[in-house]
Amino acid sequence: ANEASERVVLMLGEYGILHLHRGPALAAINSAAERGVKIQILAKLHRRTIRFFRDLHENVMVRHSDDVESQGALMDNEEVLQMLNIESNPVGRGKEDAALSVVSKQFAISQANLIDAVWPEAIPFDQAEKRFTEQQIVDPLRIEIETINAMQPNENPSIAIQILNFPG
Repeated sequence: ANEASERVVLMLGEYGILHLHRGPALAAINSAAERGVKIQILAKLHRRTIRFFRDLHENVMVRHSDDVESQGALMDNEEVLQMLNIESNPVGRGKEDAALSVVSKQFAISQANLIDAVWPEAIPFDQAEKRFTEQQIVDPLRIEIETINAMQPNENPSIAIQILNFPG
């Protein structure tokens, strides 16, 4: 994060925030946010760890997704860091961790496209926090309406069927 100039995205699994609280990582993320670097965290929040996210700088954007299992980072669409071996016990993490560092603009852009596709579907932190701390679901209701027209060839539509889907 100290070397980032434009954007840093962190993907944090259920206990990934605990890694930021060890060593200088949290300070580096907050410092980058203060410098104006766009910091996004896509995390799988957990009721036991949600309090640690409050230590992030106010400019850090955090969203929750139940689908985030991996630990990794993207910096400036240039570098990707992917954790490879994470211990199952969150208390003992860090002893046996290994990571793959990829410095490739093409690979980083591919990862950025994936993150950018997931980001809008993830739940903003303030809504997710209420879900975990107050047991309230405050997510906006999303409804998809699909209209199917049943018609014979060379005829006007005779039947229109609307299907309501409630995603998630």
